[in-house]
Amino acid sequence: MAVPATRTTRQSALATRATGTRTRASPSLSHRRRCRIAAAVATTLGDARTVLNVGAGAGSYEPRDRIVTAVEPSAAMRAQRPAGIPTAIDATAEALPLPDNAFDAAMTTFSVHQ
Repeated sequence: MAVPATRTTRQSALATRATGTRTRASPSLSHRRRCRIAAAVATTLGDARTVLNVGAGAGSYEPRDRIVTAVEPSAAMRAQRPAGIPTAIDATAEALPLPDNAFDAAMTTFSVHQ
């Protein structure tokens, strides 16, 4: 007999679908919380196809099913980005080297703590 999917399982599936892999966020965050965050990002971005990720860090919550341009001022964080996701541009939010209105949506997660 099949076990019905729990809310956590559904959130995990949505998060995996949105990011293309399981999230690679801080080990201090529980799996359930990481899934909720990834699902919220996917929901909030809606049907946006091109996304600017400001303060992208290692790319933990970047959606893999969209065209993402990552911006990250820290060389240490840019170096932590795994293979298979876009290289981050070395820039800050205050001085983006990109044209206005070039993206359907912009995002940032956990950037203010730096």
